[in-house]
Amino acid sequence: MNDKPATVDFDGIKKSYSVTGKFARAYLFIEALVDYDRPLTSWDDFYFSLNRRGGHLISQENSLPLPGGDTSRYLYDMSSISYYPTIKDKERKINRMENINFFVFLENELFLDIWASVSSNRSGRIMKEVSIYYECLEGSDCYIKEK
Repeated sequence: MNDKPATVDFDGIKKSYSVTGKFARAYLFIEALVDYDRPLTSWDDFYFSLNRRGGHLISQENSLPLPGGDTSRYLYDMSSISYYPTIKDKERKINRMENINFFVFLENELFLDIWASVSSNRSGRIMKEVSIYYECLEGSDCYIKEK
């Protein structure tokens, strides 16, 4: 949780993970709030970076359907995520990155560096959950473990 708007303190969570095994598929799940208890609006977004690639996710694209609720919840197939690299790019609607395959990092990397944050000019930015859910290839013992 952060009491300050992202324009004042763009913090978030930065963590590193090790990757082992072969993966069949993976999904990024996000549950977030602004103003402490409200869903994100079209003026807010979620920032997600994986190994220094990524940015402000475009929730209207690539997000798989989820039941409604009192929080913003997003589910992305990691093989197809669209984003703007910077907030200025989003404001100007330029440099849009479409359908980027983040799944390749699970296939080809030994480590994952993740940065996640709620990007909003409002205070009370809360990340209830940011998770990567995955399935191993048959016969493989795969996992993602925090370093």
